[in-house]
Amino acid sequence: MKKFLFLIFTFILLISNASALKIVSLGDSITSGYLLEDSTKSFDNLLANTLNAEYYEFSYIGMRSDDLLRDLDKTEVKSNIESADIVIINIGANDLLDLLDYLDLSAIGIDIEYGTKPQIELNSKYLNNLKNYFQDFFVNSLKPMSVDAAKEFSIVFPQIINKIKEYNKDIKIYVNNLYNPFFSISVPILKLDLSSIENIADDAIKSFNETIYSGDGYTIVDTYSLLRNNEYLNVEPISFSFDPHPNIIGHSKIYELYLKEMCYKVTYEDEDYYVLKGNSLNIKPKVKNGYKFVKWDHDLNNIKSDIVLKAVYRINYLYIIIPIILIIAIIFIAKKKH
Repeated sequence: MKKFLFLIFTFILLISNASALKIVSLGDSITSGYLLEDSTKSFDNLLANTLNAEYYEFSYIGMRSDDLLRDLDKTEVKSNIESADIVIINIGANDLLDLLDYLDLSAIGIDIEYGTKPQIELNSKYLNNLKNYFQDFFVNSLKPMSVDAAKEFSIVFPQIINKIKEYNKDIKIYVNNLYNPFFSISVPILKLDLSSIENIADDAIKSFNETIYSGDGYTIVDTYSLLRNNEYLNVEPISFSFDPHPNIIGHSKIYELYLKEMCYKVTYEDEDYYVLKGNSLNIKPKVKNGYKFVKWDHDLNNIKSDIVLKAVYRINYLYIIIPIILIIAIIFIAKKKH
């Protein structure tokens, strides 16, 4: 008997684990919530928490697309993809950002050490030289290098998608496109306008995004359009800080974008439930004294839109009949005693 009960318990456990949603998140430092005080506030962590999903993350600072393609062969990564329902990919930014290693500001007297701010002179001649150097680097050096990087990405990225599909043909794939962290960039306190650099960077980013847009079998999450708002980023030109990562507001906005792309919202009284598009929802109606739950006013199978849900009740006549019977019984007993 004990053995039988153990088998039943194991079966139930396996069924419950199999039915749980699993999300795998792959990519660079954005995926890992770099620079957030609490990395659990990254967009993918927030998403997994909202969907009550099992969550596996494989990411590290500086990951390039060729790194991810190679790392997909790791046993741990492969096994988690095989058992997942959803995979999130954020990759490609470092393919471009690595090109900035060729930026040599010492040529104009700026020595940048890690963790320190560069010393910038305020005279107009120096600032003009600084602007010209940036423009020369971005136009004459970065632009041709970014073309080569985009060609390489156009080869590697489809291989990443294909390998994930080989591991799990039923998995749903979501891909962040690349965004421009230096949109409308200027340093007001120094009266230094770098908008031309923004345009050059945008051209390079768009060439990467063309590869992402040209593929199929996955959903693109448009962080490019979302993050054209510097309030969502760590970029602070006034302090000459150009860190490209989303801040906590940015991660929250990406999370909200994912909810919109992946889910429909079912609102029942004061609670919101997020359901993967096309999935079903099973919730318990609120208990209403004197009434019996009959049905929902919307079909909760294969949900295809946002829903404001209402429960349909009817009067539970037992709540009326039983008190009447009790009153009659009391009256009858009372009369009988007299």
